[in-house]
Amino acid sequence: MAGPADADKMDYLLRDSHYCGVKYGEYDLAKIVETVREVTPTLGSEVFMGFHMQGVFSLEEMLLARYHMHRQVYSHKTRIATDRMLVRAIELAIADGILESDAFSPPEDPDDEFVSSYLALSDSEVIRKILDNPTSKAAEVMRALLDRQLFKRILEYDFAKLEEEFGQPVAGYIARPSDKWVLRDHLHEAEETVAAAIGIDPHWVSLYWKEFASPISKPFSFNVAGQGILIVDEPSNRAREFNEVSQVFQQGELPAQMRITLYAKLPDGESVQTLGDERRSQIDQGMREALKVIGEASAES
Repeated sequence: MAGPADADKMDYLLRDSHYCGVKYGEYDLAKIVETVREVTPTLGSEVFMGFHMQGVFSLEEMLLARYHMHRQVYSHKTRIATDRMLVRAIELAIADGILESDAFSPPEDPDDEFVSSYLALSDSEVIRKILDNPTSKAAEVMRALLDRQLFKRILEYDFAKLEEEFGQPVAGYIARPSDKWVLRDHLHEAEETVAAAIGIDPHWVSLYWKEFASPISKPFSFNVAGQGILIVDEPSNRAREFNEVSQVFQQGELPAQMRITLYAKLPDGESVQTLGDERRSQIDQGMREALKVIGEASAES
């Protein structure tokens, strides 16, 4: 079973908050498990998982915990920086033939040979393969990651700033490209533009799109508002949507907060804290030109 309150989410919130040393992901798991019920709609024979009314407060607690973990842990600038560097190292390794691209695109019906080779490609094996090619750009990025010479968050654009700089509808095209292939096909060009403004090689630049959904919004990113959670109203045994029952989550939808963030490794001798106004303006101009590339491609798609 998969959904906003499935076993996987109940597990990883508590586990991740414990090992990260934070309290954001804690909630009353025992109460949620105690209130699990089978739900069989009036029409049809399919059985769904639902919860007794007494579990609503604990479910609210879990969904808010999930929202807070996404905001404070999973979307933390350091975690994003390490993630972008790891992805960049793997992309460069695939482009240079150090890693096989097929291993990261499993077929619909994988055979035993694929499964065997895939399982052999552990984290340590991927790192070893990359570092065994010490002159490659992939190894350069991987060494920086292992030495914690991380990408830094240089600047961010939210939707208000996009509207201020580009107006509508261009801001919308940039924030949410109209075609899912726009970023795949044009992101490298945009990152090259920013890299030229900073004065570094493009593989040290990463532009990152992220939407932060409010805890009572439904249509965005990690669907924190609990759509799909059924609450059983006893004794009538009528099942209702969680959003109808919860006084916290029943409010109208709020828009997500859009962020486009520039992560990069600045040239030696520079840091985010010591950048002067002229230098920041130079980088910001490069960022605007890069986002214009995405906006134009999105408008044409």
